[in-house]
Amino acid sequence: MLARLHLTPQKPLQRAYQRDPEAIERWQRDTYPNIARRAREQKADIFFWDESGFRADSVHGRTWAPRGETPVVERPGERHSMGAASAVNSKGAFWFATYEGVFRDGFIKAVEIAEECSSRSSNNRV
Repeated sequence: MLARLHLTPQKPLQRAYQRDPEAIERWQRDTYPNIARRAREQKADIFFWDESGFRADSVHGRTWAPRGETPVVERPGERHSMGAASAVNSKGAFWFATYEGVFRDGFIKAVEIAEECSSRSSNNRV
């Protein structure tokens, strides 16, 4: 029936429900051009930062078993996690680091390493 209605299964785009189109417009119109101007004046690079967390525990959904017999799936009792942070600029420079613990600690370590790497190539950051 769905095919007759010309519907197909598709993976949807994901957008944060907190998305603020006015803030995006402001960033594109005012904020970023001002940052770019300052960077040009100071001969500095602009890096865009991203951070993510990873977990190494197993995720189980459903499985099959005879009616009335609940299946048991063995899995490790430990959870391991780590964070990863990266920065990239429009000139192709890329920086990446991993860390354990909370984001704040990882962020501080990552910024220290990034500044060390950056200071080798440029003394200016915006």
